[in-house]
Amino acid sequence: MSSRTKAGLSYLLVALAALLPRIIALGQFITIDEADGWMVRSARFLRAITTGDLATTAQSAHPGVTTMWLGAMGILVRNALIARGMVDSADFTARLGLMQLMPALVNSLAVVAGFWLLRRLLASRIAFLAAMLWALDPFVIGYSRVLHVDGLMGSFATLSLLAACVFWESGVRGQESGSAHRLPTPDPRLPTPDPRLPTPDPRLPTPDPRLLIASGILAALAVLSKSPGVALVPTVALLVVWSARRAGWPWQRVLRDLLIWGGAATVAALLIWPALWAAPDMAFTKLQAGVTEEGGEPHQSGNYFLGAATSVPGPLIYPVSMALRLTPWTMIGIGLLGLLWRRTRPADRPVLGAAALFAIILTAELAVFPKQFDRYLMPIFPALDILAAAGLWAAVDLLRGARARAAAVSALLLAAMINVAWWHPYGLIAFNQLLGGTTTAEWALRMGWGEGQQEVAAWLNQQPDIGEVVTVSTSASTLRPYIRPGGAVEFPLPDGSLPEHAGYVVTYLRSWQDGNGLPEPFRTFAATQPPVYTVQIKGITYAHVYEVVREPQHELRAAFGEDIALQGYDLTSDVGALNLTLHWATASAPPDVSLFIHLLGADGQRQAQADLPALTAGWEGGRHYYTRISLPLPANLPSDTYRLVIGLYDPQSFARLPLAEGSPADPAVAGPDALLVTTLSR
Repeated sequence: MSSRTKAGLSYLLVALAALLPRIIALGQFITIDEADGWMVRSARFLRAITTGDLATTAQSAHPGVTTMWLGAMGILVRNALIARGMVDSADFTARLGLMQLMPALVNSLAVVAGFWLLRRLLASRIAFLAAMLWALDPFVIGYSRVLHVDGLMGSFATLSLLAACVFWESGVRGQESGSAHRLPTPDPRLPTPDPRLPTPDPRLPTPDPRLLIASGILAALAVLSKSPGVALVPTVALLVVWSARRAGWPWQRVLRDLLIWGGAATVAALLIWPALWAAPDMAFTKLQAGVTEEGGEPHQSGNYFLGAATSVPGPLIYPVSMALRLTPWTMIGIGLLGLLWRRTRPADRPVLGAAALFAIILTAELAVFPKQFDRYLMPIFPALDILAAAGLWAAVDLLRGARARAAAVSALLLAAMINVAWWHPYGLIAFNQLLGGTTTAEWALRMGWGEGQQEVAAWLNQQPDIGEVVTVSTSASTLRPYIRPGGAVEFPLPDGSLPEHAGYVVTYLRSWQDGNGLPEPFRTFAATQPPVYTVQIKGITYAHVYEVVREPQHELRAAFGEDIALQGYDLTSDVGALNLTLHWATASAPPDVSLFIHLLGADGQRQAQADLPALTAGWEGGRHYYTRISLPLPANLPSDTYRLVIGLYDPQSFARLPLAEGSPADPAVAGPDALLVTTLSR
């Protein structure tokens, strides 16, 4: 196989590893920040662009400009598909999925571009492993497939750093090689070169200034994604100073390169974020708020760290988060790199040092601010994957034989693929199995960002009364989009009481970790009754669903067979009909039965009747159900005293279920096992 074919195959493998886990099953759940922020901001951003109101492109303090551009593109794609009849306008999963698709594609492309840059910096085998670890990092994948800022900042920052490394390393390597490759015959007409400086090797490529410009543009994209991307500024400054010392460049060149890099970043920022020139005061006010309000204050809903609620976890949160978010092999690889540093190629060490430097600077920057979450550390993980790849290859090189080394790397990549499949589509909750995985993470870090709410909705959508009641949730915004039409999801009333027609109460993991405990009315439900449904993902309990047991207008205790109990009823009348709501409770999953309702006159004659087939279809044990049925009345119904009776029967044999408890109607007129509900006068 030729080297070109091998290179093409490696690019294909990296592209597939990056793309597939980032685009499969998008839109399956929505994060809190997407529901409460980025979907709406993207729509406003698009409106600002299309109407020419460029000042209002300053939507967020993050500032999240790249996120909003990509979200707006997703909206345009969706609108085009709707116009062609390819997407249902009411399909929320498609709406969210198309908005998430845009950052997923950009982040996938970033991995491939990163591989291209890594091949110019590292040994090709290390570059391939580094790109694959980056592509198959479930934590990175999780944030690469949501409409958010951290994944984009990480992609752009990593590419900016790598492009800068390629630019300056090509210059350094050219200078360093000059001492071994002097020009054979100096031209006497040219000035005599300084003998203290190495002579460049004319056979080596000179630094490509386009890479320096690209690095600046990518840095702007990183900062416009999320302001902590400014960590690139000291990183790049130290990188060029370090390169200058190694190559013996004059300070004028250092200053020139930094000015080009900074100029490219500035021009790119002005072009990408129209608010910077349309309303610079508004844009900089947003950026300032991102530092003083967003980052400078603890999270408004509190935080959680090492088993306790806290407003500010402290700087320890980031080393703990890093350890828990690493995959087992990246953690081992980074450890091996420290042990086997001397076995790495000297030519590979500068980029490894730059990756470590960026990770350290960004982590230190984040630790200064009181608003702290583990996801804020995500942008350093591509750099950590690069470091891990170098450490793992240093260890693999200790094996004897090419087959043994190939088998070791193949096994590692297979494990990485299986790990991605295991967590998918919940890369957001991927934690290091060597440190206890989700069990440790649930104790150590705040969790619950919307995962599992679609499973809550799927269960609620199967309930026969979901279109008639209100579901009350601690995290309504991430549940509401998945409830079927007719259903409603709300927060409780300001006084902590349930809104009218409340039928279900949902508590979510995020609220359990609040230091104040569950607010009312959720606290009462959690303390007084078992949930009727629980969502667990990878061993973590994410949500509990509780029934709201509605009090009947009229209490009436009865039992049909061993499994079905009647607790009461509601009765109203309209012109020409009686409206009856029966309140049921089940001890265990009941058999399939049908319901009959008869209205009997004083003479025992049946004046009206209604049957409800498959009454108990889908009923579960330990639940409450509410049957609403309208009984049409004859137009010429005379004034009389009437008895309203009900019963349950097998739809196949028509045999009635025994009335085990309750006041039976007269079997001579109502038949056996009929319950007298009430007597009416007309």
